[in-house]
Amino acid sequence: MIRRWILTLCLALACGAGVAHAQQAASARGALRLTFEDQFDRLRLRHGDTGVWSTTFGYDGIANRTLTSNRELQLYVEPGFTGTGQVPLGFEPFEIRQGVLRIKAARVPRRIARRMWNYRYASGLINTRQSFSQTYGYFEMRARLPEGAGMWPAFWLLPADGSWPPEIDVLEHLGRDPTTVYVGLKTNEGNDGGVQAINVPTATSAFHTYGVLWTREQVTWFIDGFEVRRRATPGDMHQPMYMLVNLAIGGAWAGSPNRRTPFPVIMEVDYVRAYALAEE
Repeated sequence: MIRRWILTLCLALACGAGVAHAQQAASARGALRLTFEDQFDRLRLRHGDTGVWSTTFGYDGIANRTLTSNRELQLYVEPGFTGTGQVPLGFEPFEIRQGVLRIKAARVPRRIARRMWNYRYASGLINTRQSFSQTYGYFEMRARLPEGAGMWPAFWLLPADGSWPPEIDVLEHLGRDPTTVYVGLKTNEGNDGGVQAINVPTATSAFHTYGVLWTREQVTWFIDGFEVRRRATPGDMHQPMYMLVNLAIGGAWAGSPNRRTPFPVIMEVDYVRAYALAEE
């Protein structure tokens, strides 16, 4: 069984606090330099060779739109998604509202599910695999997380070369437990220490900043500028990685939605940023 620790924190709401504290933690290695920023004034999805955010994993077959290894229940779709047919199914998983990206998860009618390989839920994923990756730095998202059984939002990093592991989980959250978020990593070294559970009482009612500082020596997680965990950097985690933000549904860990899950469910993202270490 994965080991979990509970850490109760008094978290402050302070825009930019995460960067300030990460800068202090990285002071021995120099200043941070902004390398990526999306404040979601508009939606910049990838189309051909333009745009920022891809909406699938980039693999072949159904693995392009869901993680079957997790037994997830959703397909990740994009505007204009046609499934197995020729006509768009009419699901819009993304919306920009007052500078905030809203990722929507919805239950799919049975007649539509037949054109989605019988998946009964649709949701959204964005990632920078085709547009941005970086070795080391500080990566940050400000977001309000969704509540409801079966919801599994995440902000994470994966290797740009498509290998796995390693993986850095800046944030994971289970909608059935709205006051707890999880941070952790996965590595080929076989001793990743599991995930650490952090008590964030207003995770689903207020925006919080979730960040990770990744250096050659250490991986350090922050929530609203407060350090919540620190680990030595694994030996396989010295390669460019890209960012992912998604709202998964179901799976062995998250469990299934129930009659009280408030579909459509919304994950709100105010911004995503990345900083490089000045000396790297």
